Amino acid sequence: MPTYGTLDLVNVTEQAKQHSLKREPQDKQACSERIMKGVITSADILRNMRLIWREFGPLCLLRCFCAILRSEPTTFLQIAVVPRARS
Repeated sequence: MPTYGTLDLVNVTEQAKQHSLKREPQDKQACSERIMKGVITSADILRNMRLIWREFGPLCLLRCFCAILRSEPTTFLQIAVVPRARS
């Protein structure tokens, strides 16, 4: 590997590998609990009602409430982006 000034790329890559190894979680279950699932909850909708109304409109908020009532796992993207029928 080439050396650029005082920066040795081999040492930098080795240091990066060592740093990433130190950051690996020891508890696999704790790690799996932190993974984002992407599914919205009623708490998410209620906490962000004003934002949803302002940015996506009242129909999107209504679709969110309908998703809560159906209690099917869904993502916000599935609710917010509705395909339009072509004419």
